[in-house]
Amino acid sequence: MNRSRIISMGVLISLWVDAECLTAQVIQLPVIHQFGVSTSVLVPDRGAVHLGGVRSAREGQVSRGSLFPGRLGRNQASGREVSTSDAWAVVRIIDLKELDRMTLLAATPEEIKLLSPVAAKITSVVRHERTVSRTASTSLDQLRVERNAKTAASRNEAMRFMAKAKEMEKRGRTASAKIYYQMAYRRGDNEIRTSALAAVRRIAKTQVPREQPLRETKQ
Repeated sequence: MNRSRIISMGVLISLWVDAECLTAQVIQLPVIHQFGVSTSVLVPDRGAVHLGGVRSAREGQVSRGSLFPGRLGRNQASGREVSTSDAWAVVRIIDLKELDRMTLLAATPEEIKLLSPVAAKITSVVRHERTVSRTASTSLDQLRVERNAKTAASRNEAMRFMAKAKEMEKRGRTASAKIYYQMAYRRGDNEIRTSALAAVRRIAKTQVPREQPLRETKQ
């Protein structure tokens, strides 16, 4: 009788321990974290910018035991997890049109003959555009030189008119000086125009109106 009781009690204890172990089990499901950044940044070619990041850490501990007191028959498990997520903006500009243009320009006449008619036509168009671009650049440089030469010649002429006007003003010929100042104003730059205008105003202030002689009238 006692033996049967001991066996029954042992079976109950075993069932209870197994049930306790089952309740302590943990199933970890995969966790996916997603985040985004909504902003505008300036990134140079072949450069990178750090937009932001997320740092996270997690710790856990699991203890399993039995009916016995103390640490006898018990076990513990602990863990720690650290994760890092970053967002970067990396820029690299690849100009496919420019690459094609440079490749076509580097082709020799023999290589162009081996190309298809369409590719050969594209190559001729690219080379024509390059020639036109060089011609336009040369024309712009020539126009710039001519414009600078005209500006210098006009300034030199205005300076000669200013010198002539000052000479006439010293001689007392204010009317002629005024004419030369006006001619210098039309041909000169801003600096010469300012000086010529001031001289004309000075002459106008210094001039004294002539008195008209009285005429005798016969009755």
